[in-house]
Amino acid sequence: MRWTPVFATFALAVACGSSDDEAPPPVVRGPIALGAPAAACAVGDDTVDLEKHACLHARSGPFASATAGAEDDAPSVSKTHTAYDVTMGASPSWVAYRPKGAKTYAFYTKPQVRIAVRGGSGSQLATSCEGPTTGACDLLPYATQVRLAANEDVHVALYPAEGITSAMLVIEDVD
Repeated sequence: MRWTPVFATFALAVACGSSDDEAPPPVVRGPIALGAPAAACAVGDDTVDLEKHACLHARSGPFASATAGAEDDAPSVSKTHTAYDVTMGASPSWVAYRPKGAKTYAFYTKPQVRIAVRGGSGSQLATSCEGPTTGACDLLPYATQVRLAANEDVHVALYPAEGITSAMLVIEDVD
């Protein structure tokens, strides 16, 4: 078989790839910080039902464990309807979450653990609301709600109060 210049050029392009195959630039992450708590979440029948549903997982599982750590090495807490026992170290400690749909998600935990979320672009996402839950579940007395994009990994910063080294975390979609 004779190699022609066109075939050779094609073979070279396939073997070497193109500039379109270059890796995307790294995400630049600015500082993430807690501000004053966001407004309290509205309470209605749907809120109580969602809290009861989250509580079902907090009491009956399924359960999983995660050790939160550095943002670049954050463990995933993306299993649906799962109660995570999260061990935390330095503040903030990080976990990663990948939402299935573009919705508002409630991150249920205890009030001694504040939460901030960084989106896939590297910027901090606004908290829709946060505060004590309705009391429907004593295991999950605090919720933080954040609107997330579908299938975009986010990093969740956990800020435990002094002396708090672990907390249960249940994530449910609000919409």
